[in-house]
Amino acid sequence: MKILIIRTYPDKLNLNAYNVQELGLAGALRRAGHECDIVFYNGFHPTTVEEREDGIRLYWVKSLNVAKNGVFFGLRKIAEQYDVLQVHEYDQLMSWLIYTFYRRKPVVLYHGPYYDSFNRGYNAKCAVFDKLFLPFSRRAQKAMYCMTKSPQAEEFLHGKGFGKVQTVGVGLAERRFDSAPSDTHSGVTADMPADSSGIRVCTTADHSAKDAGAQAARSDIGVREPAEEKGMVFHHILYVGKLEERRNSVFLLQVMKKLLEKRDDIFCTVIGNGEESYVNSLMPQMDLLKKGGRFQWIRKASQDELAPLYREAEIMLFPSNYEIFGMVLLEAMYCGVVVISTENGGASCLIRNGENGLIENSLDVHAWVSKAIALLEDKERRNLMQKAASDTIRNSFTWDRIADQFVKVYQESLSVDNN
Repeated sequence: MKILIIRTYPDKLNLNAYNVQELGLAGALRRAGHECDIVFYNGFHPTTVEEREDGIRLYWVKSLNVAKNGVFFGLRKIAEQYDVLQVHEYDQLMSWLIYTFYRRKPVVLYHGPYYDSFNRGYNAKCAVFDKLFLPFSRRAQKAMYCMTKSPQAEEFLHGKGFGKVQTVGVGLAERRFDSAPSDTHSGVTADMPADSSGIRVCTTADHSAKDAGAQAARSDIGVREPAEEKGMVFHHILYVGKLEERRNSVFLLQVMKKLLEKRDDIFCTVIGNGEESYVNSLMPQMDLLKKGGRFQWIRKASQDELAPLYREAEIMLFPSNYEIFGMVLLEAMYCGVVVISTENGGASCLIRNGENGLIENSLDVHAWVSKAIALLEDKERRNLMQKAASDTIRNSFTWDRIADQFVKVYQESLSVDNN
């Protein structure tokens, strides 16, 4: 089967610096014996074709950005070479044009966003789109097969009148996280003094058994190794993601502050940056936390650098109001980290509350602190949840696992189209 994935969003990607889901899926489909290539936005530049070593062909197509909608030129000629077309987001103009008017090949939709009161801009855009464009798509709404990244997105599409919708989630590309986590995390070893920047090392007690690559990654992001003679075992609590109002960063720091006050054996790490004005508003909180020597803020880390940091952590806090999915949830759970999260797109798909993670919808500091402390005080429960978290991703949410569901949908779409 020959599949063409069309990424319709108008952003020019740096494939080396960005976790590109289309590449993960295409690679898995090729490993399963199918031919799969990808169309990317190229701005108003000539269309070029890139042949990758893994066999995936990338079409960088001449395009326009029209109000955050990619409009691609010459796509029909490319599409004719494939059996199935996959487009992204029901409200992207190019996706709509393809699933509404292109009838020569079956079209499948893969959708992520959903309604949330916090997501006001997207809600307004969809209201306009639904009035001006969606009425022309009644046939596609009934006939087209749709896959979503979360149960919320599935419900969202059903509410728009799409009939054949199922949740498949998002997959993880394992190659950057392929060092298997131990069944238990023994904590973090660190000496107490912190340097003037507040950057501290957090290294697991069995760190010497890990490969030298992990140590090199730590060095690359400015994290120093401690003096071993002053070693002390810490429980490492982590946050990875953008610092912004949507992810309740002020609340996050309040929870970390209370955790550090309650126990001397906790070390907290925040990895992520945000808009300068918002980050500046957080600096008084972070400066105060740094003074205790058990908190660090790392502005940026690559995926290769993140892997050893995930493996050192026991708990990740993720108090986000809205997530289309949240790749950091996949990454952390794969590495055996217990996630405490609000219910959002990714958490609702991945976390079975009390089994492989915890859901806490209130933004109540005491509730979050109590959940984290209870986990730290019950090693047996924590170990079971860490293993369950890792098993969930390895067994069900790698791209190789999820690709099977995509293939079934493609085959059903072809069967209906041929009949």
